[in-house]
Amino acid sequence: MVNHKEQKTAMIIIVLLFVILFPIGALSVFSKATTVKENEQNKNPNHEFHYDGKLWFYTKDVLLGTYTCETPNCNYAIGSYDDSKYHIESYEPEDNELTLPLQSMVFLTDNNLGEKQSIFLYDIASSKANKTITFHSVKNYGKGIADYLYIVENDNQKFGVIQVNGQMNPIIPFQYDFIGLTSNINEDGKIDSDIFVVRQGNSWNLINRENAVLTSGITGEIVNYSEKNIIVVNDGSYSLVDYQNNALIDELFKKLSYTGKYLNCYDEEGDFYIMDLDKNLVLGNKISVKDSDKVSTILNDNKIEVYVNSKLKNTIMLS
Repeated sequence: MVNHKEQKTAMIIIVLLFVILFPIGALSVFSKATTVKENEQNKNPNHEFHYDGKLWFYTKDVLLGTYTCETPNCNYAIGSYDDSKYHIESYEPEDNELTLPLQSMVFLTDNNLGEKQSIFLYDIASSKANKTITFHSVKNYGKGIADYLYIVENDNQKFGVIQVNGQMNPIIPFQYDFIGLTSNINEDGKIDSDIFVVRQGNSWNLINRENAVLTSGITGEIVNYSEKNIIVVNDGSYSLVDYQNNALIDELFKKLSYTGKYLNCYDEEGDFYIMDLDKNLVLGNKISVKDSDKVSTILNDNKIEVYVNSKLKNTIMLS
């Protein structure tokens, strides 16, 4: 017959042993891992990035992990910037901004010289390299794209979007010939990533993160957009259209751009002026400018300042 009192006592003893021994075991594993990391760190006393055939990842002199190189051409991947091929008004990074950031997963290259560049993701903590999915280029504009997004190009020169935040998640499939973002900076200083400008063959569109197409029939390159209209360029001439490519102004321009909700117009006669599209009204006086002139505008509270070659030429008070 089972003695329930003895059975209960045995269970209590087992539980107590588990409570005592489990932390000891966990501490032992942690201590062993820490010792291994410390021993590895001691092998690179000067904390060099390239050392003894490895890449060494440090933050504030703390070793996060290492990657064992397979070729001498082993390094961080450098971000790309291809927007300058087009007219899109995007953030243009400096060369020193193109280094992709160090985070828990990093973009690396490890190719022999002369081979086609192949970029892959490496998980520093787990020491795992994902070389089954490789990229030809990676873009984040240097400032970084909101929500840890990256515009990536596969080996077939098709572009998509992925999210890298502890793991890699596909956001937009590899089906476009170009993907870009306009220079809208969010409150965190990152490039806003709600709407992407894409090219597929000769067709341009705006899409959202769900890859839903927001436009139709766009026949020119998309330069910039607002909630109601889109600036496009065809054969060097700018026009303003709605999301279904219907012309909103029956005129072609040398250049169009936005200052807030207002439209900067540089017409074929060489005049620069600003329009309030809601009121269909030209604001202030027109300014005669040359193609070589640099025109800039600044929106401050209730006024727009117009500068030509850094000289203030017009101040438009807004009602």
